[in-house]
Amino acid sequence: MAVMEGVSYLLFAVYLFSFFLMTAPAARQAGKPVWLFGKGGGPQALPALLFKLAFAGAALFPVLRAFVVDPWPGDPLRSALDGMASDVIGHLLVAVGACIAMLAQMHMGASWRIGAAEGELGPIVADGPFAYSRNPVFVGQAI
Repeated sequence: MAVMEGVSYLLFAVYLFSFFLMTAPAARQAGKPVWLFGKGGGPQALPALLFKLAFAGAALFPVLRAFVVDPWPGDPLRSALDGMASDVIGHLLVAVGACIAMLAQMHMGASWRIGAAEGELGPIVADGPFAYSRNPVFVGQAI
């Protein structure tokens, strides 16, 4: 694994650890569990599975990448973006996106939850980063 790939993996691991670590204070503040995927009925089964697969896939991809020399040979986008400058820009975007997501998550306070279940909704948050985006946590994760 190249040094920059290692940095990428470390950035993701820190974000993932922080994401799950921050659920504990949110649960204490809300006075109830914030992980709701187990409580949701039929409509929540697919989103819950996709959420778990996305995080597992993102965590496991660098390990897979370390053993597969080039999983997408000839990818023109990858070739165009190859280089130290794009690596640095990419890492800055990852750090900015993670900060946006974590700050938005902290701002939700008692309304923070992972998943949705009937009767388990918190109050709508409309100030802070939520004044600019309906879901700044996802915006940060997308960045």
